[in-house]
Formats: sequence, structure tokens, C-alpha cells
Amino acid sequence: MIKRFMAGIMVLALVMAGFMLAPERACAAGESAVYYDTAGDYDIADYWSESVKKAPVKDGYVFGGWFTGDAADPVPLKEEDLSDAAIGSLGAFAKFVPADVLTVKTQVASEDGKAHLRLLSTTDCIDYQKVGFEYQLGSRDAAVKEMTKVYSAIRPSKTSTEILLPGETFSAVSKYFIALDVININASSFSSIVYARAFWVTADGTRVMGLSRNNRVEDNQNSYISVGVNLMSDVVTDLPVAAAKVVVTYNTTDYDVVTESEGFKIDKGRVFAEPDFDYAVDETAGTVTFVGNAPTVDENVLADGLLANIRFVKTTSANNALNLVIGSSEFVNWAEETVSGISVR
Repeated sequence: MIKRFMAGIMVLALVMAGFMLAPERACAAGESAVYYDTAGDYDIADYWSESVKKAPVKDGYVFGGWFTGDAADPVPLKEEDLSDAAIGSLGAFAKFVPADVLTVKTQVASEDGKAHLRLLSTTDCIDYQKVGFEYQLGSRDAAVKEMTKVYSAIRPSKTSTEILLPGETFSAVSKYFIALDVININASSFSSIVYARAFWVTADGTRVMGLSRNNRVEDNQNSYISVGVNLMSDVVTDLPVAAAKVVVTYNTTDYDVVTESEGFKIDKGRVFAEPDFDYAVDETAGTVTFVGNAPTVDENVLADGLLANIRFVKTTSANNALNLVIGSSEFVNWAEETVSGISVR
């Protein structure tokens, strides 16, 4: 069952006996987790033009488009109805969606010694021009897959009768899945990174990137919990170098960090060329400290690509959470910085 909506996004309904589909709808108003900037803190003229479209940044959220009307009845502004001459008189306000909506999760299936990895993300509605993924398997060329279809529900596997719903799998605001299958991954590549970052293009034409994730087939096989850490997210560099530190805390009673000999990985990110990294694990304190340095970054660049990756494994049968806390990113002096008393130079 396929239906087309105003923004060109198609909803594919997975119909099974006894299962009620999510209602077909555009972006809902009044959902408490969606934030509409009706106070006007974000001016469309600072972000949108016919030649350049930038996504406004709000901590904990991703941009969901420019709207008119009010928060109770928001109307999306479409790219074809906008112009440089008109934007100042529209009374436009920004919409922000919880960042969890546009994160990445995976499903893994094996067949004939090969693996198939399904990349999943979500949208809060269908008032978008396109959705998709930026992704890369190991050292292969990076690719971008744009789509105009989303899914109201999925199954964990071909034979499963269980139904997964977006709002139960990602965020309460999530209404539709974005899905892409990366198939026929050879056993020799099970430990290779499958980098993935979901995106959507708003009705006004702004491309909005979600949080990236590094995935591995073996994470699923070994029950590893893989977490990407962005050392300098939403920071604009003011010098032609960029060094930053982040401290991660976790539940040491029930979880261990996968050590370097077991496959601990530091991933060098997508934006900077040849960055330097170091890290230190303190199991007593329950911390992992990451320090990264990108010596060749241009000035005034949004430093959102200095990535590390940490993997945890559960050590007890207790049903206790990882309690992961990723501290705020801070700039550091790379030449003087130490991790647990050891120079990282």
C-alpha cells in the first residue's frame, strides 16, 4: 500500500493481520518534543538564500524547516515559493526536532557466509523533499543515497512476526522509518566500519544532517554496544588548527570497554585530513578520555567531523543500563594536553 503526499515522500505501509497502521498525516502540531521558534530567535534571512541554505543549530535538536502560521497550525514553506526578495516579509519561524529522531540504528542478517546490514533512521513527519543516507563501507568510495519513500513499520527479519514502530524504536516523535540495505558484506569485512549518517531535505530545500554512526557487522555478532563520539560538534573553529577533548563516563559494574587488542577503534572522522588521536580508559573512575587534533583545518569551519568510536561489552546478567554520559566538548592546547598523565604528542 503506497500513497503519495504533498512533499513527494511516499509512505509504504507494512500490513499484517491484527496490526493497525500509524495514521497517515503530515507534521503534527502541538507535540511537546518538537520545538517551534515562534519567538523569532532564528531569523530566516541569516540562513536561507536562493544560493545557500544553512541549517540553524539548536542544542539537542536538528532543524526541521521554516514555517509560517503558528505553533498550533504550522505551515511549511516550500522552496518553490521562496525567494531572496520575499523572505523578509514572511514571518517565518524555525522548527526543531529532537536529535534522536535523525540518528542511525542497524539490523543485521546473515546468509551464505555474507551479511546484510540495514541502516535505519526516522522522520517525525513527511513534510520533507527527500530523505536518505550518506554511507561508506570500509575503504570503498563514500556514497549518498537519496529516497522519497519512508516506512510506517518494519519487521526485525524476514521470518519474524514482530512489528517495530518508529516511535518505540527511536524517539516518541518518530513517525516513519528511513531504511537502506547494505548487502553482501563479505566475512573479511565484518570488522570494517560502515559509516552512516542520515539526512533529510526540508520543504524549503535545506539539507539537514543527523548524527553519524560507525557500524560493524561484528558488533552485532559479539553483542558490542558501539558509540560514536564527536569531539567538536557544533563548534566553529577560529584558528587553522583544532584540538578538543571529551570525557565519557559509563557504568563500570556491568560493562567493560572493548580494549585495543579486542578491536577498540578510533575513527578519524569525515571532515579533517589526518587528525591525531589519543585516548585513555580509567576503569576505576569509569571514564574514557578522548583527545583529538586536526592541524590543517580551515578557519571558520564547523568542526563536526572529528570522530572517535568506543565499544562496550556487557559483563553481568543484571538488567542495568550503560548510563553513558558524553561530556561537553572543549578546546585544548594539543602541545600541552595529557591523558592520564601521559603526553599525547
